[in-house]
Amino acid sequence: MVEAGCEVAHVTSDLLGQGHSPNYPPRVRVIRIPAWHGLERRARLAYPVYSPRLLSVLWREVRWADVVHAHGFIFLSSVAALSLAAHFGKPRLLTDHGGIMPLATPWLDLLMQIAARTLGRWTTRHANRLVVYNVRVLADLEFLSGTGCKSLFLPYSVNSALFHPPTPDERRRLRERLGWQDERPRVLFVGRITADKGILLLLEAHRLIMEHLDIDLVICGPGDPDLLKLPRPSVIYLPPRPQAEVAELYRAADLLVLPSKPGREGFPLVVREAVASGLKAVMSY
Repeated sequence: MVEAGCEVAHVTSDLLGQGHSPNYPPRVRVIRIPAWHGLERRARLAYPVYSPRLLSVLWREVRWADVVHAHGFIFLSSVAALSLAAHFGKPRLLTDHGGIMPLATPWLDLLMQIAARTLGRWTTRHANRLVVYNVRVLADLEFLSGTGCKSLFLPYSVNSALFHPPTPDERRRLRERLGWQDERPRVLFVGRITADKGILLLLEAHRLIMEHLDIDLVICGPGDPDLLKLPRPSVIYLPPRPQAEVAELYRAADLLVLPSKPGREGFPLVVREAVASGLKAVMSY
């Protein structure tokens, strides 16, 4: 957006108090709102409940903006942003990449269905345009909005200038920089640290594999690191980092694993970026 000449205000949560802000260009402002993350801590459901400050911030930023782009069809921030944008007559985009997902327990599945048919119906019908990255989510949002006339299907694209296979020398240098001087295999997970992403399954699989093979499991992403129950043998946690550094992890690792719950992901961007970087990937579908 900045390269296209736009100014951008990004309103988001404080991410469990550990929000990581990349080094954006000067025309990008990041405004982090305090939020209660109890659902993520207790039920492993990434759903921030914002402080009342969200409304005053969005009132100011929506009035300032020419276009409002909400991310996530059931988040309170999306409901508030799209409602205010409709009030002020601003063009409204809604992007979602999860849709109505299966969750960990029947009562969480019920909550998801209720949220989709209330909050999700509100956001999809107040948006002027629905932008999605896989066909399952496309069907969910069109069902809730009652129309397919405002849908835009955009398959994930990968920046080939950033994500590309390494030369042998580059791979060696990257592994040395990460402290991986030996030939020990490094299995990489990149994503939010939640049960829905299959992190608990991955940790258990790693524990069983370690009975026969020496393999390091490298986990990089936001969320609640307490879920990893560190320290654990041969498990390395890396906090969120800029995209260029994630690309280097892909080029240095031996395998990407993304064991998300079946039906949740489709063919996600993380896997596309890893494969473009010459890294083999194992994923659920």
